[in-house]
Amino acid sequence: TAHKEEVYQPIVEEFERRTGVWVQVVSGGTTELLERIAAEAEAPVADVMFGGGVESLLAYEDYFAPCDAPRAAMLESCRFEAHRFVAFSRLPLVIIYNPRLVSSPPAGFADLLESRLRGRIAFANPGVSGSSFTVLATLIQALGDEDALGRFADNVRGHELSGSGEVVSAVAAGEMRVGVTLYETAKKRMLAGEHIAVVWPKEGTSAVPDGAAIVAGCAHGKNAQAFLSFILSEDVQRRVETVYARESVLTALGTGDGAPAFELCDYDIDWAAAHQREILKRWQALMEEDAP
Repeated sequence: TAHKEEVYQPIVEEFERRTGVWVQVVSGGTTELLERIAAEAEAPVADVMFGGGVESLLAYEDYFAPCDAPRAAMLESCRFEAHRFVAFSRLPLVIIYNPRLVSSPPAGFADLLESRLRGRIAFANPGVSGSSFTVLATLIQALGDEDALGRFADNVRGHELSGSGEVVSAVAAGEMRVGVTLYETAKKRMLAGEHIAVVWPKEGTSAVPDGAAIVAGCAHGKNAQAFLSFILSEDVQRRVETVYARESVLTALGTGDGAPAFELCDYDIDWAAAHQREILKRWQALMEEDAP
């Protein structure tokens, strides 16, 4: 799983209690876990991939098995009927800043390219973090600017964080002025008293679902299917909104207050998946260049 422990642990424990199925959890970044699944394809170790943006899952879809899901009960944008994964929750991106240090916060993604923010943006390595890859794909598509990736890299180079969990901490502590993160993460940390504030980007933002999938050729396929059915049950999906500050993928629950009203930019998940390796390779090369 790419989820944080506070997300996956209660779900896993309740699944074990209801089914009697024992679950062994291996956690990590989305990209590193998907690469591990690919490397183990001849002799799969995992049964389920739980978490990760669906564009990342789509890029590794060949390593997943077909699965059953109550797709008719899901929001149309979350059904993915032709794919081998299911959506779990919707996750809009937001810009965050430290209000003690920033009097003129970025209004949108374009402002993150300004030289005044060089070395002041909290951003995690997208080679590890799936949400960071979503940030890059959103930035490119929302701005429609071929040079956006390079200019953003100029502002991050030399200060890239090792994991997405560090983004809010770096901004709250004043180590960085601004960052880009999931609304879910920002909201929880604000409620906990962290010194951050949120901006919904003026260009619109993405709300890419994270998902889950059954590993092809896994040893415990029936148990894996049971787990996917469980995370899409109404009680788990209600927890998605009320406890996790996310948006449910079920039509019956998708009108809750998991996030305030926000504008969506044009975000093509298929494009993001098709260009994932290319974007990550280019980003790595940009990070290795000399600072401007």
